[in-house]
Amino acid sequence: MFGDGDFLPDAILSAPSVQIQQDFEPGLLLVGPQGQNPAPMVAFDQWGLTQIPTTGGPPVLLNYTAGWVAPGGAPIDDVVVAIILDYLATFLVTDQNAVAAWNTVAPNSVAVRRCFAHDPSKVAFSTAYTPALFMWREGGKHDWEADDYLIATDVVKALWVYPTALQENQRVRQTFGHTIAKLVTIAVERGRTPGWKQPGDLDRLAYTQGSLFYTFANFYSFELDTWKNATLTIAAADGKTADPMPAIEMTFELKEQADFGLLRPPAQLMVNATDAIINAYTGVPVITGPFTNLQ
Repeated sequence: MFGDGDFLPDAILSAPSVQIQQDFEPGLLLVGPQGQNPAPMVAFDQWGLTQIPTTGGPPVLLNYTAGWVAPGGAPIDDVVVAIILDYLATFLVTDQNAVAAWNTVAPNSVAVRRCFAHDPSKVAFSTAYTPALFMWREGGKHDWEADDYLIATDVVKALWVYPTALQENQRVRQTFGHTIAKLVTIAVERGRTPGWKQPGDLDRLAYTQGSLFYTFANFYSFELDTWKNATLTIAAADGKTADPMPAIEMTFELKEQADFGLLRPPAQLMVNATDAIINAYTGVPVITGPFTNLQ
C-alpha cells in the first residue's frame, strides 16, 4: 500500500495507556551487515532490498526486540520480510488503537508475543510463543512492465496464531480474527506508528509519528489481499498430531522493482573503478571501495 503517512488520529500519537507485559522490552536490534567496509566491493543488481549476489542488504534496525527469539530469527537474506514483520508486530503491540482493540478480548496482554519469518507448519513451533505472528514468501512471478522495468510480484503469507486459552476465553477471542486483519490493513495504509522508529531518519514526522516503513522496506507496493480463518496443526514429537491451533491467515501482494547494478558495463570500464553506496536518509556511505569484476 502506498499511503500518504501524513495523518494520524490523536489517539495514535500518544504513548500507550495499557501496561504492556513484562517480556516486551522496546529496543533496537541490528540485523544484517554491520556497516563493514570490505574490500573489494562487489557491484550488484538489486530487487527491493535483495542484492544479487545476495549479501543480506543494508542493516535492519528491529524495534520489537522482545518479539524475535534470537537475532538469528530475522532473515538476513530477506530483509524486507523482516522489516514488514517487525513493523506490523510493533504496531499491534504498541499502537494505541491496536492495543485498545486487543484488550477488549484479552486485557493486559499483548497481541503478538513472538514473530517469525517462516511457515510454522513446516518447522518447529511452541505454544509458549502464542499469540504469534508468522510471515513468509509463498511464491511469485516476474513481469516486464516496460523495456527496462522488471517487477517481481510475490505472494506473501502471514499467520496470526491465537494464544492458548480455556475454551470460554477462546470463544470470546474467536471473533477477533476480522479485527486483526483490519488492524493490519490500517497499519500498512498508515505506514508508520510512534513505536517504530529508525535512528537517523530525517523525515520530519518520524520523531512524533514514527518512521515510514515503506521507505526502509524499499518495496514497489505492498497490500493485504485476503484473510480467512485457519487452523495450524503441528505434528508432535511422537509422530502423532498435536491439538490444532486456531489462527488467522492473511495473503499479501508484494511488488519489488529490479534495479540493475554496475556489473553490466564492459569489463574494461570496471578496472580500478571505485564507488560508494549512500544511505539516502542520512547521506552516510553504507559501503565504499573498489569494484571486483565478476565477468
